[in-house]
Amino acid sequence: MNVLNAIGNVGKDAEIRHTAGGDAIAQFSFALTSGYGDKQVTTWLNCNLWGKRAETLAPMLLKGTRIGITGELTNRPYQDKSGNEKYSLELRVSDITLLGKKDGESVSVQPKTSKTNDNNFDDSDSIPF
Repeated sequence: MNVLNAIGNVGKDAEIRHTAGGDAIAQFSFALTSGYGDKQVTTWLNCNLWGKRAETLAPMLLKGTRIGITGELTNRPYQDKSGNEKYSLELRVSDITLLGKKDGESVSVQPKTSKTNDNNFDDSDSIPF
């Protein structure tokens, strides 16, 4: 099973891109810090969030925002400008929890309202968490 659960900070504002088929992808970097003091190490992940959630959450995924994240890790090979093979550690995001700003500032997210409509209930416009 390949699942990563971590808490860290967004390192770069999310950017929305679209596939040829029209699917949205929000791409952002994520800083995962472990250890303490002079033994502290930061691991950087490139993250990809797909679909409607990418469009909805991208404006909230700003540099410094503290998030909890779950997804599948991949080590994608690529060639640099010199033709050398390198690897990029990436995370295909399946779940995000907004935890606040790095400096302790809170993130304002409107709570999801509950609608009870037996006929054609459509919840597609609400935040997906």
